[in-house]
Amino acid sequence: MQITDVIDSHVHSNFSADSQMPLDLGCVHAMQQGLGGLVFTDHLDIDHPSKKFNFSVDFEKRAQAIELYKKTIPANFKLLQGVEIGFQSHIVEQMWPAIASYNLDFVLCSVHVLDQRDFWDQSYYIGKTKQQAFERYLQAIYDSVISFEHFDVIAHIGYMCRYVPYDDKTLHYHDHADILDAIFTSLIERGKGIEVNTSGLYYRIDPTIPNMQLLQRYKELGGEIITIGSDSHDHTHIGRNFDGALELLRTLGFSYITYFEKRKPIFIAL
Repeated sequence: MQITDVIDSHVHSNFSADSQMPLDLGCVHAMQQGLGGLVFTDHLDIDHPSKKFNFSVDFEKRAQAIELYKKTIPANFKLLQGVEIGFQSHIVEQMWPAIASYNLDFVLCSVHVLDQRDFWDQSYYIGKTKQQAFERYLQAIYDSVISFEHFDVIAHIGYMCRYVPYDDKTLHYHDHADILDAIFTSLIERGKGIEVNTSGLYYRIDPTIPNMQLLQRYKELGGEIITIGSDSHDHTHIGRNFDGALELLRTLGFSYITYFEKRKPIFIAL
């Protein structure tokens, strides 16, 4: 495959509360790297507990900015509109109405919060063993898959690994085989996918989120839809570690990577 076929499908611009990256700066850096495009997946986390960030998105203003910028760049560079929407069980009925009226290309669904604590909040882990903390997190991902249908891909399965206080930060498949199999099987049955998130090295954990163990099991169960995303909040991180992630997917036997346009999967041969 050519690097120009690769779309970074998880990027946060300054329309996301936790990023200061202008759209144009992100695009310039992606084109300099030779990437084929970007999907801006800015955060929408309804009822997020953060007092620092308001995780909402002005989709109309962003769409206007994207359409204006498209006029200045090569036509073959894909500049797509997405969202990373945060799941919590008590706001599931609000999630689709919040995005339904916008012409989004791609919907990532994430679990960032349990018990009104984002996993970066170390108080979440008080009184929990590693097994308990991860099991509850994975149960929430499973709940998101079966209760919210309007998404394309589940983001960064293993997000919690970035922040856990335990000596071993790895999410081991054998520790949570039943719930992980339930997640993967439910996704596959529903025609949904997962992402390989390449931010792991930045957080000094496994190079990809999910890690190789989980990616291998997803493949064994018949999973085929898999996007690749840097989870960038800064232009210098766009496309980071893509070479290693693509080689890993080839080694595991994946034949394609995917990106979404107008909510439809487009497969690119590896």
